[in-house]
Amino acid sequence: MWRSCRRAGTLIQKCLCGRTPCPSTHAKRCYSAGIPGSGPSAAGKVVGGGLLVVVGGLGGTVLYASWDPRFRSSLEQNVPYADKLLGAVLGPSVPFLPMPSKKPGAGDLNPIAPIKKKHTDERAATATAQAPVKQEDRSSEASVILSSIGEAPSMPAPGVTNAATGPKPGHEGAGASGHDGGGAAHKEHECESCKHEPSGDAPPAAPPRDLLEAGPAGGSSKEVMSQDTDPEAEVAALSKNLEEAVARSGLVTAQAVGAQDAATAAIGTYISCLRHAMEDEAMSPEEKTEQWQSVREALAARDRAVHEASQAQRVAQEEVVKLQGLVEEARGTAAPAAAPRLQAAGSSVRRMLSELQGGSSRVEAAQTEARLVSQYQEMAERAKEEFRQELESIVPGWQGRGDLNKEELNALLLHAHRRTEQLRRELAERQALEEHRLVLAREQQRTVDQRGLEEALATALHQQRQELVVAQQRKIEELKDAMEMEMRTQLRRATAAHSDHLQEALKLQAFELGNSHKKELTDKMVEQDLMFRREILDQRDSFTQDINKAFAQVHGIRNAVDGLAEREEIAKKAHSLWLAGEALRTALAEAGPDGPDGPCVPLAKHVDAARAVLAESEFAQVVTGAVPSESRERGVYSLEALRHRFRSVRRLARRVALIDETRNSLYQYFLSYVQAALMLEPATLKPPAEGVAVEELGDAFRVLAYAAFCLEHGDLEQAARFVTALRGEARRVADSWLHEARLTLETRQAIALLTAHASAVGLAATHAQP
Repeated sequence: MWRSCRRAGTLIQKCLCGRTPCPSTHAKRCYSAGIPGSGPSAAGKVVGGGLLVVVGGLGGTVLYASWDPRFRSSLEQNVPYADKLLGAVLGPSVPFLPMPSKKPGAGDLNPIAPIKKKHTDERAATATAQAPVKQEDRSSEASVILSSIGEAPSMPAPGVTNAATGPKPGHEGAGASGHDGGGAAHKEHECESCKHEPSGDAPPAAPPRDLLEAGPAGGSSKEVMSQDTDPEAEVAALSKNLEEAVARSGLVTAQAVGAQDAATAAIGTYISCLRHAMEDEAMSPEEKTEQWQSVREALAARDRAVHEASQAQRVAQEEVVKLQGLVEEARGTAAPAAAPRLQAAGSSVRRMLSELQGGSSRVEAAQTEARLVSQYQEMAERAKEEFRQELESIVPGWQGRGDLNKEELNALLLHAHRRTEQLRRELAERQALEEHRLVLAREQQRTVDQRGLEEALATALHQQRQELVVAQQRKIEELKDAMEMEMRTQLRRATAAHSDHLQEALKLQAFELGNSHKKELTDKMVEQDLMFRREILDQRDSFTQDINKAFAQVHGIRNAVDGLAEREEIAKKAHSLWLAGEALRTALAEAGPDGPDGPCVPLAKHVDAARAVLAESEFAQVVTGAVPSESRERGVYSLEALRHRFRSVRRLARRVALIDETRNSLYQYFLSYVQAALMLEPATLKPPAEGVAVEELGDAFRVLAYAAFCLEHGDLEQAARFVTALRGEARRVADSWLHEARLTLETRQAIALLTAHASAVGLAATHAQP
């Protein structure tokens, strides 16, 4: 109907406006005011448009009523004379009939088809006679359901009571047919249906359509069982929780309201003290000081009370919100019996919120008044200060003087007269401005009052709507319980009839399945015998082929094992070579002295042990022979010992950095020592990545810093290169350290070659093909 009205409005606009845009609302108002250009044509268009809208709305309503019987019935009940109009246009109304629901178990199993066909043949003769009765039964059930929804839902409908006692469907239809006045005809059909249908096969009454569409019967039975468990205990527990929550929230709310009242009283005390302090001028300085001290104390008490009130209000609002959430949660899950308690709790929540809001409003009003008084105090102090400055500008140094002369008095009187006139003009302007502000404030207050009235009305309507929703939910729950009881009764009957039917069908199906199974078993046995013989021949052939494959695999495995033994022997030798290299590396790591001046440990026994282990390896013999004899007999220094010695060597080399190969005079030595003492340089210096220039190699300090950086980072070889670049006396001082570094590097290189050779031999043996 809404769509049809919108379409009718669109058509009216097109008819009235054509292709030109419609005139605006302001233009229409001008026409009504009598502007030239308006005439009977515009009024005719308006009247025609209104008629088209009315006709379109009525036509859409009639069309929708002809399509939906429910809408027609509601329209006839709510709109006066609508039944006569719709009856004249659409004819007599037809009662709304629910769609026939599918009987449980019908058409679910194919083996039941023969028995179902037999029952269908038996009832075919009475189908014509029972059709009017079934139609009347459905109409009576629909009327009973609608009447139970509209009236008190706590009592079950008459149809429900009759169904629970167990009479036949025909009698149910007879009981409900009294509304149409055709009881005799229905009784005759009822008797005929009772004669032709046995009592055991009577079909159950069709349940309402909305219950069938709500879901399967299992869900409703589960809900009923869950509700039947212990609803009183559930309601009692909910009531206890609500009482505790309401008591706790009420206590906190009362405390919050008390704190707000205390804050309001403290603000009033502060305002009173401030007013007395500003108005009482004829007082001694001591009394005035005490009075302002009381004002400060009242201000501190006001701040403390306002803070406590805000804290208490926040706690109370949290408790009330928790209580409101508990009530909302319980409304969705609680039983209908708990509705009064929930309604009372909701009223308590609204009352607490109203009290908190009222207290907050009082505190805000008091704070506003306090701010006004404070502003008045500031303005008064500012006016006094301005008056003192004016007096000082007119009569300089008037304070501390005695009597004023005539000219000064005249100047003061003239200034006072001008000031009075100025204040009188300002007062008049302020009065006019305040009158205007008062009018605006009245309008604003009227608007605020109107808005508050609307909010209060909306709150009251919301509360009433919530109460109506709770009552409606309670009625729906009661009606739902009655409907579910009816449904469960009908389902029990249908289940009993269906179980009997299934037993007969299962017996017939078991007999037929036994015969077919015996026949299939005999055929399968013959087929399996032939298949078994064929499988034996196939298995024998495959076993012979598997034996031949196994012999070939054994031969290949034997060859692979022999090759693996050879590789294992090579790998074992490589492992021995690697162990010897690692032992020599460990000996080199442990061969250094315990301190910077401690003795070195000779490596001769470790080298001899490695040569004895690797007597068959020519490469290993050559590598171990390349170890310096001094490293064997005396030993080598570790990296840490070389670092420590390098510090001493660096200190000496810095002192003789200016001494070249000619060994200059004592004066040159003195200058070199002075330079070393005065030269400031970093302890370490990172060499440039692109390489060191030749000019930088002439600077002994930079070369020593580069060598120290490399030595600190474990690069002994690069450090030795930088030390080799030294010249003159510095090179001679570093010769011994450079010799030890070379011994260490040569020994490390030999050990690294030995270990790399062992790893290469082992890797080759591991990846060698068989």
